[in-house]
Amino acid sequence: MEETIRLWCGQGFPPGVNVDDYFGLEIRQPYRGSLEIDFGPIPSFVERTLESSEKYVTRVNRFGYTERRSKELPMRSYGYTAFPIKHRGGLGSDGMQVRPSRYPETSQVLG
Repeated sequence: MEETIRLWCGQGFPPGVNVDDYFGLEIRQPYRGSLEIDFGPIPSFVERTLESSEKYVTRVNRFGYTERRSKELPMRSYGYTAFPIKHRGGLGSDGMQVRPSRYPETSQVLG
């Protein structure tokens, strides 16, 4: 970002001016160049370990997927073995109804 602003200043952008203010941007991002968007289910599933051995761990992640991971290389997933949606009706194994909306019902937010 600094390199871009230096380039802009060489092209006439006023030095020392806040880019957001100059261009009238309203979004202030805590991390430069990134905006965290959660595409997961609302509410998220409770993460839990189902089985653990010397080399692997089988767990349910926040998306409700059952996955097997290496303990030696935790970022390596060996695939998903089960999913929360078991049929086209949209009910998960825990009875959670999948809604088309990304946001919970008002009663869930306030209650």
